Amino acid sequence: MVTVEYDAVSYHALPKGLINSRHRFKYVLVFLFLAVSVFIFLLRDIVTLEGLSCHTAWLFFPPRNSSCAAYTQKTPQPSQHPVPTFCSHRGPGPTHDEALEDRRLLDAIAWPQPPAGPVPAPLNQTSDPAHSLFAILPSRGLRAWRVGDQLEALVQMKDFQGRSKRHGGDFLVARLHSPALGAGVAGRVVDHLDGSYSALFPLPWAGPATATVTMVHSSEAVAVLRRLRERWPNRIFFHSLYRVGNLSETTACLPCLPPDYPLRPLCNHTDPHTGEPWYCYKPERLGCDFRVNHAMGGYQKPLYSKQEALLFRRSGAVRLLFSFVTYISGAFILVPLITRSGVNLKVVLHASGPDSIDVLPQKIDGQKLENSSTRAELVKYTPAGYYYQSYWKPVGGTPARRFDTSSSITQCLTGKVINMYGDSTMRQWFEYLSAFIPVFNLHRSKMVGPLMAVDSKHNILMKYRCHGPPIRIRPVVVS
Repeated sequence: MVTVEYDAVSYHALPKGLINSRHRFKYVLVFLFLAVSVFIFLLRDIVTLEGLSCHTAWLFFPPRNSSCAAYTQKTPQPSQHPVPTFCSHRGPGPTHDEALEDRRLLDAIAWPQPPAGPVPAPLNQTSDPAHSLFAILPSRGLRAWRVGDQLEALVQMKDFQGRSKRHGGDFLVARLHSPALGAGVAGRVVDHLDGSYSALFPLPWAGPATATVTMVHSSEAVAVLRRLRERWPNRIFFHSLYRVGNLSETTACLPCLPPDYPLRPLCNHTDPHTGEPWYCYKPERLGCDFRVNHAMGGYQKPLYSKQEALLFRRSGAVRLLFSFVTYISGAFILVPLITRSGVNLKVVLHASGPDSIDVLPQKIDGQKLENSSTRAELVKYTPAGYYYQSYWKPVGGTPARRFDTSSSITQCLTGKVINMYGDSTMRQWFEYLSAFIPVFNLHRSKMVGPLMAVDSKHNILMKYRCHGPPIRIRPVVVS
């Protein structure tokens, strides 16, 4: 509840009607300020932006690019029909090595198919993290846990009626952590395809350790996401501005040929160097050579049903909507319509018993220990590394150097040219390192680049540029 207090002001010398009028005018101004602030805050929220058209968002937050006005015009939208998952027009097929890499990637993201039944499944039959539980299995011989052992937790998923699930496919994430030690390691989840899972944890440090299992998505939500990925890869669409003099047009762009091709003419902007395909609908009055920039277009309206939307309710997320405004006791009141908190998206599962253990150091005599709670058919899990005392420690003898001071960073980069090409993650690396390397102002957008940092004393040159389309930031000038 928000309470607004005002200092008392005497208006004894004024008529009573004028006093009420001034009070009412003051409340009107306060209400308008609060209403506008709330509306702007909601527009800033990324979830709200997904529900708005790009034109509505740009109306309040226009890009700083001079060509922004063109985006407030009505522009062609991408086709509302499903498009193929893979582009069949990419020319020559992949090489043997490329095909092998594609197969490995597809195998890595393979996921169990849901059982036959109504689609979508009734909500009360979907996975419910509030009813689901996990339990740490005891060690062999009930011996003490030591560094180098492997811990196993058994997870049993249940639906909203408390019944055990009979199939797998839930997206679970497991981790072992110790805030007191600044330690953490990712666990491995094994799907037994019967509603039960095993979470495997290595024990790389001595001291307290707490196991956590989180349901990111239910198996039913995963099935919806798979359908959206395969049938609607253009849920996010893009625009390009074409301009000659005072004449400009904005058209929608896609990485694959749309299903209505060749009924509508296209501009082929495929990268001649990398072969990455990119197509835009041809402007009605301009040629394809007059393309000026590339920009985020917007989001398609929700492509799932209201029942499917119930599978993506975030835990702890609060949505405050206002149904109406009323004037009570001389003040305007915003009446809340509903406050929602989700229950099946990124929710931590409860443990049926203790969720923490104490890990002892390895024996001094170096005796190899085989203490484990895992079943024989489960292979021992070895992660790439773990955090300890807030530092990353690789596993398997991989050497790792630590660069936690400005002098160590400068020493490593001395005499080097660093070229950074990528998305916002790569740009954040540039911003981090530019705290130690003076930035040379090229008077370009910090979001897009190109950016440059030069340290002539240590002979360091660092450059950054964002990747090509698609890119989800402000309009990028086509060069």
